[in-house]
Amino acid sequence: DVLNRWGYFNLYAVPPPPTPRGFTAPVIKPLRSFHGVISGFKRLSGSNDEARYEITLQPRFARLTRGKQFRIYQQQSVPEIVEHILRTRHDFRGEEFYFNLARQYPRREQVMQYDESDLAFVERLLADVGIWYRITSDDRLNIDVVEFHDDQRHYQRGVTLPCRPPSGLSADGQDAVWNLQTVHRMVEQSINFRAYH
Repeated sequence: DVLNRWGYFNLYAVPPPPTPRGFTAPVIKPLRSFHGVISGFKRLSGSNDEARYEITLQPRFARLTRGKQFRIYQQQSVPEIVEHILRTRHDFRGEEFYFNLARQYPRREQVMQYDESDLAFVERLLADVGIWYRITSDDRLNIDVVEFHDDQRHYQRGVTLPCRPPSGLSADGQDAVWNLQTVHRMVEQSINFRAYH
């Protein structure tokens, strides 16, 4: 059983040529590492020679989508509520998330989670006060880390990525955007409610 287990995936550059005898082989570090929980496993095909599998690796934070909750939080700020959910409901340790906030957040008298997943609830609270998050990898501890910020100084600036659809001929080892989509939908301009008593 591989589901719900911790896993990681490392991406390496093309290996260097073999090291001549008598010389020490260079230490090859991964270009990028992904850490998380195995949330999907599928056997794509198999034969006597080989088997092909598809594994879905998601950050632990994705576990917050599982299940709906009904809870009331009293006399806690938004960061305190989020920390409480991460620690008590999802067993996050202190090194697996951190808040780097520029502002102070007041305690709220009462906050209700009603028929929402923990992720939907957390995202709603964070959006309400202007806190955003991103998920990074800590290669030293081999874990994924959820970072919470409320300031533009923590944006990643100066990142330029080419748009290149994936193909075997253009695999040059550089990060790229594989696909862009534009979606248009019709929405209601207005809604009228009437009550008849």
